[in-house]
Amino acid sequence: MSLPNLDANNFDAERQHWITVRVYYEDTDFTGMVYHANYLRFFERGRSDHLRDAGV
Repeated sequence: MSLPNLDANNFDAERQHWITVRVYYEDTDFTGMVYHANYLRFFERGRSDHLRDAGV
């Protein structure tokens, strides 16, 4: 069994998915940066949209 090629220059462009997310004030901490736990919500939103676009 061979290991997958993890070279950053070797990627499949068809597997990319872009999503625009509006960050609200409630998503940030007192410094104005996105609160670390909220990144999980953004990742899940992107994952769900990617699966929807893939027809799953």
